[in-house]
Amino acid sequence: MVFPVAMYRCESYTLRKSERKKIAAFELWIWRRLLKVPWTARRTSRCILDEVKPDCSIEALMLKQKLSYFGHVMRADRSMEKTNAWKSVGSRKRGRQRTRWMDGVREATGMSLQQLQDAVNERSTWRESLFMESPGVDDDLVEL
Repeated sequence: MVFPVAMYRCESYTLRKSERKKIAAFELWIWRRLLKVPWTARRTSRCILDEVKPDCSIEALMLKQKLSYFGHVMRADRSMEKTNAWKSVGSRKRGRQRTRWMDGVREATGMSLQQLQDAVNERSTWRESLFMESPGVDDDLVEL
């Protein structure tokens, strides 16, 4: 019950490295609480994960939902909104550019926008690729 509440609307999140670390720490905190392991017990993260044996991490589930939502949006019949949705309007602000939602999709898939549009239009192969790319528990999770 805890993970669905934590993952509410996660398909719209833009995650940076610091937020990914916080999510990984939260996941380990939840596993420790569910196993009723006190903080005074000197048990490593790897030991906890070996005992729980999760199928995949919260971050992997979030990514799967994000890519599923991306496919849904790209298959929508609103072609005018699709073309304008990914382009910025106006002048650029000063400083470092903010990470956009689409940047996270491109980073996760390693494809350009045109390649993504072609892949999304074939719904069955897109769904299969979503379920194939579900990684196990990340090593980043264990390093905390």
